[in-house]
Amino acid sequence: MRITLESRYPIKVMLTSQKHIDIIKALEWCADRKVGVLCKTPREWAEFMGIPVKSYRDLNFAALNVAAAGRKLNDSKGYDWIGDNFPFFPRQSDYRTYSTS
Repeated sequence: MRITLESRYPIKVMLTSQKHIDIIKALEWCADRKVGVLCKTPREWAEFMGIPVKSYRDLNFAALNVAAAGRKLNDSKGYDWIGDNFPFFPRQSDYRTYSTS
């Protein structure tokens, strides 16, 4: 995982991987620094983080990966960590706190 801040933008973050472990690290990184925590949806957060996509289909897939990684993070923490740190995510109608597996 590589997270970089681009100097030409006040806050521009780049996440170069869609692996769950890398997304989890990025979610924790953002929460620690209060960066991107006001994104309304996982899709908006994926766009904010600059996950490389070539189409809307790729962006939707990235959003699904962010949501799944968030559920894994909640599972490991034992509570709704995502809801505590990304307050707009739980407002989505299809928000699930934990994995179903």
